[in-house]
Amino acid sequence: MVNFRIGQKTKEEYNRQVRNTKAKIRRVEKKYGVDLSTKIDIPSLDSFDSRSEFNQWVKKAERFRNRAVTDYQFEKNEYGVVATKKQLNKIERKTRKAQKLADEKISDLEDKPFYSGGKEQGTVGLQRPAKSGIYRPHDFDFSQVRSRQRLREIEESMDRKSDTLYYDERSKRMQENFIEALEGSFNSLADDLIEKIKGVPADDFYQLYLMFDEFDFDYFDTDGQNVEADETAIGQMMKYIEMYERDGLGDLAHENFK
Repeated sequence: MVNFRIGQKTKEEYNRQVRNTKAKIRRVEKKYGVDLSTKIDIPSLDSFDSRSEFNQWVKKAERFRNRAVTDYQFEKNEYGVVATKKQLNKIERKTRKAQKLADEKISDLEDKPFYSGGKEQGTVGLQRPAKSGIYRPHDFDFSQVRSRQRLREIEESMDRKSDTLYYDERSKRMQENFIEALEGSFNSLADDLIEKIKGVPADDFYQLYLMFDEFDFDYFDTDGQNVEADETAIGQMMKYIEMYERDGLGDLAHENFK
């Protein structure tokens, strides 16, 4: 039994809300294949305990139908992929942020001097444009997304790349991989070098890796066939690390390596 007085206007309001809400549920189901029936309750009129409770439900129903509420607004592309406008807006926002971060990182690194054989050979941007592995994400284009799985992959990727911690973790992972490569290539010859590299902050080591040609996975002799070459490479890397320890990254770029 209803615990508040119901007039004709209240009945009409209730019937209007129910009619319009059900119409949206049917429309979305038909056009997008999405069932929204669990997203909004449609109680009977006599289930409300007070006028306040009834009014709160009316607000929820109106919010559910409001075109400005992107949780319940959908888009569908030519491949049949359906997504809420809230999800698409989030991906676009995260993509722009990821692009901005990538631009900043590329700009910060590309003008740093690049050395090979102890001599400056130009800049990192000119000599090693791809070695940084930093790529600016493409603009998000929902029309080209061919599956829900691909959409999730893009969303997860932009979530990671729009976070400043992404590049910190990336530098740390590269440093660990470099240490593992040293261990596998030079055995005990590289023990002292490895200990020094472990003491270098990951972001600083990443910059050393880009600035000095000798810090390169491609130079490692994984078969250990040329001991003299191994010792020369280790000695050169050790020299750079010791210079870094003494001068830091700022002054290191102006060193005379002859």
